[in-house]
Amino acid sequence: MKRVMVRNALLNGLPPEESAVIFPRLRSINFPRNAILREQRRPLETIGFVETGLVSLRRLSGESSIEIALVGPQGVLGASVLLGPRNSLYQSVAVTAGSLLTISADEFLAVIGDCPRLGERVLGNVHGLLLNSSQIALCGMRHSLEQRLAGWICYASETLGNSPIPVTQHYLSTVLGLRRAGVTEALIRFENEELITRARGTLRIRSSELLRQRACCCHSICAGGRCTSS
Repeated sequence: MKRVMVRNALLNGLPPEESAVIFPRLRSINFPRNAILREQRRPLETIGFVETGLVSLRRLSGESSIEIALVGPQGVLGASVLLGPRNSLYQSVAVTAGSLLTISADEFLAVIGDCPRLGERVLGNVHGLLLNSSQIALCGMRHSLEQRLAGWICYASETLGNSPIPVTQHYLSTVLGLRRAGVTEALIRFENEELITRARGTLRIRSSELLRQRACCCHSICAGGRCTSS
């Protein structure tokens, strides 16, 4: 079989026999920034392996929301179908433009038994999301605004391969559940200390090592959980 090049860590390097099963069933789609890719509590009709871009998974309650995880080319959307429920647990929103390799949920469940390596990786991804959920709850109670913000920026930048992050103070305050004024003040401090630069609604890390020192331990714990899916 001709080798298929993919960016997604869960699909990359699969045994040839699994690649032959799963790759012909995948369909590539592009999505714009701010697109809602999955709605919370709606039926999961497709599974989406992120090839490029960054996706925010959010839990909604009334008019409030909190970000549970960031998903990039290391992850997949809709993996919870392996656990039984067919409704989405989260709302999935594109932080950046990007692309997915998708497969229908029914087809995925029908063939995953023939792809044990992929199944193991996808379940590892689900484990990472569960870890993120519990860690974020603990982080919100124990760590300062500055620690949480530094951790989010580090995590997002690493997920994007150290590319600029297209976010605003309003976005960060919303997904992290923080005061906008506090976020603005912390970003100004980071910029004055030459940890980041800001321009036209984007952030770029100037010193990842120093910024990681300002972040809480949750950043490294969540990054470790993400690695279980690769």
